[in-house]
Amino acid sequence: MLVNGLWFVRQIESLSASRTTIRCSVKTGECPRPAQSERADILRARGILESVLGCRSVKELLTIGELARQSGVHVKSLRYYGELGILPPAHVDSATGYRYYEPSQVMVVEAIRFCVLVGIPLARLHEYLSADGKRVLYGKLMDDGCVIAERKIRDIRSTLRTLREARADMERIEGYADADAFVDFVMPARHYWIVPFEGVHRGAAFNETVNEVFRLMESLGITIGFEAGLMLRCAPDGKKERFLMVEVRPSKAQLRKHPSITCLPAGRYRCCQMPSSRIDDAAAVFPELSPELVLEIEFFPETGEPMVAQYELRCLLPSSAS
Repeated sequence: MLVNGLWFVRQIESLSASRTTIRCSVKTGECPRPAQSERADILRARGILESVLGCRSVKELLTIGELARQSGVHVKSLRYYGELGILPPAHVDSATGYRYYEPSQVMVVEAIRFCVLVGIPLARLHEYLSADGKRVLYGKLMDDGCVIAERKIRDIRSTLRTLREARADMERIEGYADADAFVDFVMPARHYWIVPFEGVHRGAAFNETVNEVFRLMESLGITIGFEAGLMLRCAPDGKKERFLMVEVRPSKAQLRKHPSITCLPAGRYRCCQMPSSRIDDAAAVFPELSPELVLEIEFFPETGEPMVAQYELRCLLPSSAS
């Protein structure tokens, strides 16, 4: 049983690395007390309500300012929650427009803060309230919060892995930037989403196609890697197939389901750096290899001319795939 929901939410916020963002989005913080004239208007409105609802009922209601101070959420946010339909006032005075709330709605605001904290859509708030809307179902709220938090942890770990791999690849490329000759590297197997493509790097068609693939991967729940570039497949009969490729991290089920995902084998790749795109001239770049699979990745060195692209060509060496 959760004894004090507000204490719990504040403890979670104090441990959260995103506390500042959350407070900004929920607009929490100290709420100023109403001015003297506003307090007088509230007292007059309460006097009118007492004659309608009865003295005891009115005294148990909270003004929006009182609710703001007790919950730690700004008045503007409370009004916004009211507009969303998740925090309706118990009464609105028709003469003054003042809103009044049940004391139990402090806990509802706490539940709203928790939903924002962990990323539960506010449209789902009703799932965590009793039928009369006066009690918070903390057990279900905590269970769903744990599921979402665990998913975020997995996503962060995946992002961290991608960043580390991208950094390692940058160091590999920078490590032979001054070499005039070809350099061989053993590279791991990687998966790519491929789309037939005849355009160039960073052209409008390239950028638009990459963004389309990103949106598609998001809709399919497929994790995106850090590489995007061009792929050339050369058949023994001389037929060539050209693709735009985006690195992906599919599950086994996703790999079976989507034929557009291709796996490039682990193996030894001969690499070189060029000042311009040469993928269509791969046979001349690697004349001794009769290349069957060539990749071209655009990158921007930290040294040299600013924002001037360089290109790494990778050719899978024959009989090196594993």
